[in-house]
Formats: sequence, C-alpha cells, structure tokens
Amino acid sequence: MPRHAASRGRSRKRRRSRRPSSAIAARGSPSPPSRRRHADGARAPTGGRTAAGNIGQIQNPLNFKDEKGVTVDNIKQRFVNSLVYELPWGKGKPLGSNMNAITDKILGGWTVSAITTFRSGFWLDPRVNNVNNCNSASNNFCRPDLVSNPYLDSNGVDSPMFDINAFNWPRKTTPFANPRYGTAGVNILEGNGINTWDMALLKNIAWADRYRIQFRWEMFNTFNHASFGQPSATPDTPATFGRVTGTAIGPREMQFGLKFYF
Repeated sequence: MPRHAASRGRSRKRRRSRRPSSAIAARGSPSPPSRRRHADGARAPTGGRTAAGNIGQIQNPLNFKDEKGVTVDNIKQRFVNSLVYELPWGKGKPLGSNMNAITDKILGGWTVSAITTFRSGFWLDPRVNNVNNCNSASNNFCRPDLVSNPYLDSNGVDSPMFDINAFNWPRKTTPFANPRYGTAGVNILEGNGINTWDMALLKNIAWADRYRIQFRWEMFNTFNHASFGQPSATPDTPATFGRVTGTAIGPREMQFGLKFYF
C-alpha cells in the first residue's frame, strides 16, 4: 500500500474516534444549570446517592446535576471507644495485696469493660407526592422548594424537628400551582444522632491453676439514654413532618452469665 494512502487511512480513524466524544458532550449540554440548595443556603455538597434500596431514582431525568448530594449514611462525626480495666485490688494488685484467701475470692478478680458510641445523624431526603407536584415517574421522588432554614431547635419528640414553612411545593398553595421540579437538594436534612454506652462487670474465680469460673453482668444502653429515631421528611404530610415516632436504640437491657473454664 502506498505510504500516503496508509496515512489517509489513519487520519480517518482518528477523526472517527473523536466523533463519539463530541456526541456525548452534545447530549449532556441541554441540562439546565443546577439550582440545588443546601439547608444553610449554600449549594448542596457533591457525592453519591442511595436511599432505602432504591439506587438512582431521580426527580428530573433531563437534569442529573440536581441529583448530586451526600449519601444517607454520610456520618459527619463518629466516635467509638472500647476499654477493659482490671480493678486494682486483690492478691498481686496495688491494693489489698495482703487479703486472705476468702476476702480475695470476694473482692479480687473484678474487671470492667465498656463500648462507647457517639455519632451524628443520618441524612434525609425531603419528598412530596410526585404525581401532583412534578409529574415524574410513579416510582421516582419529587422534592419541594427550599425557601429558608429548615431546622428547628427540637429533637422531633415534643415538637417538629424541621420547619414546614421552610418548604414550598405546587399543591401547598391555594389555588394549586402548576407541577414543577423542586429546588431542594438531595439528602439535605440531618436526623438524630446516637449516644450509648454498653458495659459489663466481670468476676473471675480461679483455683488449682487449671479451673476458672467467670461471672458476667452485661448492660446494653447502660445509662438508659434515649437515642431517638429519624423524623419524617415528607412536608406534604404536615401532621407527621419532622416528628419522631420511635427510638434508634432500645431501653436498657441487662443479662447475667456464668462461664466455666477448664
């Protein structure tokens, strides 16, 4: 094959390889500028999106930019600490090393363990009825307009956690407005966090250098601290919006155990 013919063939291939990229850019160009708003008035942060087993459900299929936001499990702060502390009294310990055998069996050999968990809340996606507010697909979600700061000084038990007046949507007005896509970002509402301590008191009794009995007193949510569940995030149901109907962690539970090591 002549050299100039091979050169033209390679040029055609290069030109053809550039066409798909320009076509992709053209298909993505009609998306309108993003109007997402975060709860504090700034643009919502970027990130992935997953909600209750439904991945990729979007409000407007022609505008993916408005679907960027934090994931529901994007926990800002989380602290977990575990400890095991052998109490310092009994034979061979700093305190009570001269105990007699009977006293040592009662007061010695105690251990305290604990697991402490503190974390901030999960994120919630504000949603309104899709058929009457944005005419989206039946299994997709519509979001309202965010017009002001949605947070109230409450945990959602005695009073709502979110301000319903911070949101607006077509069916809220009288007469009803025409359906539209809302300006609220994805997962902009932060729910309640968790504060819990799980503790245990253990007593070890050994004899004959081979056998050991361990008594265990275990407590879950030791201080019976109420960690409330997630509030409702559907402003078009005002009776329950921002309200909490349960707890994330149950009340204090205790259990006793006895182990024999040999």
